[in-house]
Amino acid sequence: MDSKLRYAGPVRSVTSRPYEADADLRRMYGLLMEARSRANDWRYWHVGELAFSFFMIDCHLDPRRHVRLWHDGGKLVGYATLNDDPFFDWQVLPEYEGKGIEGMHSLQRKCRLSVAARDYSRAAKLPPRIF
Repeated sequence: MDSKLRYAGPVRSVTSRPYEADADLRRMYGLLMEARSRANDWRYWHVGELAFSFFMIDCHLDPRRHVRLWHDGGKLVGYATLNDDPFFDWQVLPEYEGKGIEGMHSLQRKCRLSVAARDYSRAAKLPPRIF
């Protein structure tokens, strides 16, 4: 499922898609290195944190369902991960912060958590919970 998001400022078209292949992981590393070099603060993960987080997703989950990427043209401008605990995180280039990517991911995350809770309730024969 691809989605488009437009926001104020220079006209840009941001598209969203799921993780597909190892080339995406290399782009995610590149995004972190670029963002950390520009922001020079703690907001952005170290590449080692991404490596560990991705390793955990790859071992226990499906990266194609739990990693989402945002592109502007051909450039990766943000990504989000949803783990099984249900911890989630997103990393967005500084110039795209507050432009709607974070909110877009939050909505997708809530939908996925609701489905996961429903599936867990069915498997465990528990009444469904509302988040």
